[in-house]
Formats: sequence, structure tokens, C-alpha cells
Amino acid sequence: FPVTIPAPIYNAAQTTTGTFALTGVALGDLVIGEINSLGSTTGTTLLVSDYFPIAANVVRYSIANQGATSGTIPAGTIFATAFRYTA
Repeated sequence: FPVTIPAPIYNAAQTTTGTFALTGVALGDLVIGEINSLGSTTGTTLLVSDYFPIAANVVRYSIANQGATSGTIPAGTIFATAFRYTA
């Protein structure tokens, strides 16, 4: 499920967060995703992204800076999907 995000700013050794809608996701689901603007070509190689549901149909993303440099993440698209394990 692609979601376009603006260009958030990340600070040295800090985290940037936000939310997006993901239809059908529920608390306890496993969310896997990636932002297509992260990577070596944009100079954002020390950033780690995490995704988790915070409410029905709502996912929070967190981008943690593992380096010592601040900057701006180029605007991009989040591609995410959710999994639910049942017994």
C-alpha cells in the first residue's frame, strides 16, 4: 500500500515519526514497510525505519538516525503491508 510523505527533517541521534492510514490493519499486526527515498543515493544511509499499528487502520512510522549528522529525508513513498497471525 503506497503512501506519499513529505520530506521530514531528521536530527543527529534523534527520531522522526508520523502516521498513515493502512486499511485493515489492527493492533497486534506485524507491519513491514520501507520509504523509497532512503538509501545511499540520497545520503541517508544511517537511518532505520520502523512501522507499527497504533489503532485500527492507523500505522505509525519511526525513522531513527543512527549517525551523527542531521539532514532532510527527501520526499518519498512508504510501501507497507500488514500481516496477522492466527492460531
